[in-house]
Amino acid sequence: CVLTCLSTTGQIPDADLETWRAIEESLKQVDAEVTAKAEMCNSIESMVFDVRPNLDPPASKEDPVYKQLTDQERDTMRQALQNAEDWMYSDGEDATLQVLQDKWSELRSLYAQIVGPYEYRIKQQQWAKDVQLLQQRIQDRLEALNAWLGSEDSAALSDTDRQEAVDYLKQVQEKNVDAVDNTTLEMVQERTALWEDVDKYSDSLHYKKVVAQNAAAAAAEQAPAEPLALPSTDPMPEDAAGPSGAGGMSPSGFYEHICTQKGIKCNSGVMKMLQVPTPETVDLQHNFVGPKGALAVVETVKVIPSVTSLNLRGNNLDNEDIQSIVEHLTDHPNLTSIDLSDNPISVVAGQMLMKFVNANTRIVDLVLDGTLLMKTQKESIAKSLAKNSKQSA
Repeated sequence: CVLTCLSTTGQIPDADLETWRAIEESLKQVDAEVTAKAEMCNSIESMVFDVRPNLDPPASKEDPVYKQLTDQERDTMRQALQNAEDWMYSDGEDATLQVLQDKWSELRSLYAQIVGPYEYRIKQQQWAKDVQLLQQRIQDRLEALNAWLGSEDSAALSDTDRQEAVDYLKQVQEKNVDAVDNTTLEMVQERTALWEDVDKYSDSLHYKKVVAQNAAAAAAEQAPAEPLALPSTDPMPEDAAGPSGAGGMSPSGFYEHICTQKGIKCNSGVMKMLQVPTPETVDLQHNFVGPKGALAVVETVKVIPSVTSLNLRGNNLDNEDIQSIVEHLTDHPNLTSIDLSDNPISVVAGQMLMKFVNANTRIVDLVLDGTLLMKTQKESIAKSLAKNSKQSA
């Protein structure tokens, strides 16, 4: 289609304007359909190339979903993918958008029928773990708050605030009981909301205490009291203090010390990385040390301010491990990049990592490929990382 261009100083006739607008709209529709067809082709190709490798060893023996498929299910899925690929490079090249959409729906339906139930079963198992972890975190916080209410540190609270706190903690305790069905995403979201509410209430209690202390100080014409943090629900590490943060030990010496404390064997690869006085990169991507070994490395990195990049890819870390990582690295002065890819972490970990990147604005790169985080969580974390990157620029 060719648009005729005219040069004139007069007013374009309304009829011509309407004609050209119709032509422009028609061209837009053609462009939109071409784009939609390209996207649909990409979707079909992506499924073929993403799913097929998982149907055969070694992935078929290692992946928690695909290793459960029967031989017949593998053959059926493999044949469907091959047929789709053959069709794409023959009839598919001239297919209409509707035909492409039908082919995609057919392939996706088969995937949902064969692989879907196994995927959902894995998700249910992870959701159950998430709920248990959240319930334990809530219980730990309740016990810490109850202990704090009985300590001298909370003496500044008014009787009204104290009674309100007692009533609130009792209500949360009644809600934080074992769920009848803890294998649903809704239950994970419910427990997450309860945990966040308890977390906010802890902050509000702290604020009320500080206000009461400052008011008492002003009344006595004294300097306002400095805010004091509520007791943590987790023990703080008893690392030796020193100029290097490791009590004067070398990085490798401190790592060896931590491994001895945990009763695990030092990894020779990690020891080699930590031989330099001021290591900047600690990479476990090709050095599987497992959860305990990885946490020993994290505790070591915590006291080595020179580290800027930490790679923990594929070390079988779970949500509880992420909690420890966040607690140890939130205040690290120079760490900017962490890779947590290919670890079975999910929704709860996503919540913790979101708070982590907001608290430590030096983190500008957090890789989460091959995890069970929701797409929306990854997008939110990516936005926070982009914000951190702008601030550090």
